[in-house]
Amino acid sequence: MTSPTQLLFLIAINVGEISLIYYLLKSKLILKQNPYLISVCFLTQVFIITCLNLSPIDSNIRMLITLCLNLVAAFSLSLSSLAQTLFWGSIYMLICIFSDSLTFLLGDFLTSHTASQRLSQPPLSNIMTLIYFFICFCCVFFLSRRKKQSIVFPPFLLIIFIFLIVIGIIAVERLLDLLLQLDVPSSSQEEIIYFAIGVFLLIFFLSILMVHC
Repeated sequence: MTSPTQLLFLIAINVGEISLIYYLLKSKLILKQNPYLISVCFLTQVFIITCLNLSPIDSNIRMLITLCLNLVAAFSLSLSSLAQTLFWGSIYMLICIFSDSLTFLLGDFLTSHTASQRLSQPPLSNIMTLIYFFICFCCVFFLSRRKKQSIVFPPFLLIIFIFLIVIGIIAVERLLDLLLQLDVPSSSQEEIIYFAIGVFLLIFFLSILMVHC
């Protein structure tokens, strides 16, 4: 059972992550100036994501639900085009996939604990979560510094873009789940993580290529 301290830590991280999402959306989209609507969307996301974190639900389903929540919030608040809203409403999930994989890799280099121990044993799990959050923060900060650009996708490219993100989420989360479930040597763990990062980079560069095209 989650202790009150761990629950507060989890809520704080979720508030931080949702804040990063809204900061990214604000820097890239034209948002409605409606503080009440923003507050409702923000608090709803924090509540649902916290419940998902505490539930035994499969990580793939959890990530896909989170993607849907991000898109609902983006479309509820955005005055920008459909393509821009879809792109920037989805991009944080790619950041999550990358940060997740990189955190696993850093944990393997920095500690002698197994992947499952790093996720389940405080305070080590809290430290790894903070590293994950810091990587997310750096990615959002970098993207938010980039100049706003108008994005227009034909309908079929919108479908391909969402398909790429969903496939990326499923592939990387399955690999990381495999890492947690298997009792494999350190070298094999690194190979799984490198492959997960490779899958992410492939999805990311295909998405960027599609945007440029």
